[in-house]
Amino acid sequence: MGEIPRDHPRLVLLCLPHTSNWDFVMAMLFLKAEKLQLTIFGKDGFYFFPLTILYKFFNVVPISRSKKSNFVEQAAKLYDNDVALWTGMAPEGTRSKINSLKSGYYHLAKTADVWVTVLGMDYSHKKLVIKPARPVLETFAADEADLIAFSQSLVAKRNENNVK
Repeated sequence: MGEIPRDHPRLVLLCLPHTSNWDFVMAMLFLKAEKLQLTIFGKDGFYFFPLTILYKFFNVVPISRSKKSNFVEQAAKLYDNDVALWTGMAPEGTRSKINSLKSGYYHLAKTADVWVTVLGMDYSHKKLVIKPARPVLETFAADEADLIAFSQSLVAKRNENNVK
């Protein structure tokens, strides 16, 4: 399983593989059970009643994804305003089959000067795995390779959609 990095009050929590809505449910149940507060970024286009109720319950911060806005700058500002902040992201960006990860988490961690940790569900062993917290690696390509290797070491809910 691994240790929860409670000694890191400012962190980007990466959840992968993310191949099913159940991944979100299981991660949120785990975080609630461990009394961990996580902020999630959501599309501002979905921020309307009644979804605002769910956004508030799951501590989702609406982020504009228009071409004029910069996700990394918006998200990094949250770290400027909060001494203790864990944000959660799924670097695949989708539950569908992909061959590479999105780089937003990497640029956010570098810009906000925070570490990352990785959490993943291994459905074949019915366990949740947490890697130790670490700074992002020197390049996105190296960091992406590390995350993909982690993801491939687990059996996802829909393993055919696991990043390759």
